[in-house]
Amino acid sequence: MSDKLNKFREEYFSNEVLDIYDFFTKEQLKVIEKLGLKIENKKYSIYDFDVLAMDFFKFYKEKEKLKDKGIEVQDYMDILAIFEKINDINNL
Repeated sequence: MSDKLNKFREEYFSNEVLDIYDFFTKEQLKVIEKLGLKIENKKYSIYDFDVLAMDFFKFYKEKEKLKDKGIEVQDYMDILAIFEKINDINNL
């Protein structure tokens, strides 16, 4: 592989550079856990963050599933906005 591709792969998959935990309140972290996801107080690689964001985004069109899990749609949307903010801040 080319050096450029190797560098991209290293940065995307291995470099744990995103510290996202403090963007969320304790209540928001509980909502995320209700969806079967978990945000840990650690640094994430861009890949790991993308996977987490996509797993969270899967519920976007599943409003009934949110209600079944006791999650208000507005709470979900507020958290989704935080994922978007993290993307914007980090130019992802």
